[in-house]
Amino acid sequence: IVVTVEPYNQNKDPVQAIALCAKPEYKLDKQTLANRSCLPSSRYLKILQEGAAELNLKPEYQQWLREHPTQEVSSYIMPVAKYHFAYSAILRFGFNLKTITRMQSWFLYKFSNSKGKSGTVKFIQNTTMVCFMFPGSVLGFVAYMTGMLPSPLLNIIKDY
Repeated sequence: IVVTVEPYNQNKDPVQAIALCAKPEYKLDKQTLANRSCLPSSRYLKILQEGAAELNLKPEYQQWLREHPTQEVSSYIMPVAKYHFAYSAILRFGFNLKTITRMQSWFLYKFSNSKGKSGTVKFIQNTTMVCFMFPGSVLGFVAYMTGMLPSPLLNIIKDY
């Protein structure tokens, strides 16, 4: 949606900006925050924090960003997920296979939504996700090691 943004400097005119609106199931309410589902990644929040500092946004907002919770990703999922991300990006943007990447996203969302689940159920969900992502992760790793990833994607992979 397009919104009007008022600059801190009152001498400047308001500007139009694009704001992204999350689907209801992705919105952050108190229950979502308590269950830590649908939270931003540490990497994404770090980018927001750096941008807020660079633009000298209000200290209260910067403090809110520093205190905002992030996703908790199991240590054994992250290496597999980052190379699977590379594989998915190649499918989506290199070969224009949107349907496959949409199905992958749907499946991974269904299995990552572990709010209110026991430790055993979370472990089974995480293991299922790793098994699902592993073949694509291997291909993404090969693309990474052979230098086939474009620079922007390579930078994202290195940040994780």
